[in-house]
Amino acid sequence: PNQYLTAATATTTRVKAAILDTGVDCTHPDFMNAGGTSTDTAAGGQISWSSSEALVATTISSPACKWEDDVGHGTLTAGALGAATNNGVGIASLGFPLQLVILKVIDSNGEAPDSTVAQGIEAAIIAGAQVISMSLAGEGYSQTLQTAMDSAWQHNVLVVAAAGNNDGTTLTYPGDGNHVLTVAATDTDNASAGFSNYGTWVKIAAPGVNIESTLPISFGTNYGMASGTSMATSFVGALAGLLYAANPNLSAAAVAQRIQQTAQTSSSGWNQYTGCGLINAGAALAGTPGSAIEGSFTGQVVDGSNNPIAKALVTAGGQSFTTLTDPTLE
Repeated sequence: PNQYLTAATATTTRVKAAILDTGVDCTHPDFMNAGGTSTDTAAGGQISWSSSEALVATTISSPACKWEDDVGHGTLTAGALGAATNNGVGIASLGFPLQLVILKVIDSNGEAPDSTVAQGIEAAIIAGAQVISMSLAGEGYSQTLQTAMDSAWQHNVLVVAAAGNNDGTTLTYPGDGNHVLTVAATDTDNASAGFSNYGTWVKIAAPGVNIESTLPISFGTNYGMASGTSMATSFVGALAGLLYAANPNLSAAAVAQRIQQTAQTSSSGWNQYTGCGLINAGAALAGTPGSAIEGSFTGQVVDGSNNPIAKALVTAGGQSFTTLTDPTLE
């Protein structure tokens, strides 16, 4: 009680979390806070209309906003990350005190060129987002995306991306890049979801099976169930936003580190299926380390000639993992 937003208290000064996806249903009632009449943060809603934009055009006829969701995926991920909470309808979200910056970078066919995604990252930085959530993945390396993610890191913006849903070790971008927190999915038993990709590049895990979230009203129903690393990514993005809100002076590296250090794990530490474990929002906000991951170390990885190495496979405490950041090991 008295901890949730209303139309009167949902100001435009809240931490911004950018969602790069297919857009969002900008008239959905579950993005309006109690007493509100609009989804716009300027009127007590959850979405920053002034910061949101469409980098690819929607196919919706006479859309209510330029970034109107014509696929449904973006509305699902946005709901999990930042739907209004305690407004008397629908679902609750982990990132309820955040405001959402919607950047439509995926077209109606579900396609998103690297250049468009990179433009979305830069737009999020300019909009003042402190978290960028990307529930998207594609095979192969992209220097265009890496350059954009480097820019986000330099601006103290944490990028969160999905590991992918192929139940394999195929590297996907942007998840396999530097300066990104890569998210695997867990099931209803808190075990690795059967579809979730795995490998040395997985950093953290979050719930990703049978997640109820928002759907565009045009679909004929306002809500639906979804599974995938896309949904898991939204939860990690929401938690990152909460940490920025509670600790305004934290760096992107510190936020990522806090999420990993406080994760719950049934193993002796990191593993290729869930990374450092399943996120624990309460522990992360309290700064309570998990049982298996109680510390960290920093340093510069170099080659035999003392030249900095951007990314390396490191073994410590009997566990092997790739460096999270370039060039600092976290």
